[in-house]
Amino acid sequence: MNRKYILGFLILAILVITGGVYIWKISFVPEAKNQLPGSLQKAVSQVEKAGTPEVGSDWKPYQPKKLQLTFKYPPNLLIQETSDGIHIYANTPENRAFIQNPSEYEGSRPGMSFRLIDSNQTPEDFAQKSFPDQPKATVTLFGGKALVLAGQGMDQWDMILFSHDHALYQITIQYASLNDPARKTFYGILSSVHFLQ
Repeated sequence: MNRKYILGFLILAILVITGGVYIWKISFVPEAKNQLPGSLQKAVSQVEKAGTPEVGSDWKPYQPKKLQLTFKYPPNLLIQETSDGIHIYANTPENRAFIQNPSEYEGSRPGMSFRLIDSNQTPEDFAQKSFPDQPKATVTLFGGKALVLAGQGMDQWDMILFSHDHALYQITIQYASLNDPARKTFYGILSSVHFLQ
């Protein structure tokens, strides 16, 4: 009689564990790109191409003061360093005004940002705490594992989280649509990133 209960309990435990692993796997680490939502699938494809620089010959080098990296950017973009990171925008009258008086504007602006986050977290921990319901995919970037998220708010966005030299970095690219030319430019900037040793 006890063997039936033990056997039943073991079968139930195996089913629960197997189901939990399956749910985690399909919701947190999609295996195939074709299982990903469209915007995340495009973001993953762009991040995977980041190893192949798409930098124009007139692009200028930039080394942020607070981050141990360099990148190149087109001369027609604006760069703003703030206490929370580096922000890159199209050089428009609206963006120049925003940089001068950000408190006068609500929401965010299409562009790209680099942030250094609390180094005690992994990309997975940060994403799970900050974006628990957002689809995620794991890719290789800068020779290590990175987590890619994609979503939509006022604008569409792609986010890349990765660790480098015991620090957690967040790169966010905001754009109007998946075919926005600025999105390609920002991924070109990502492809030019090099870390200082």
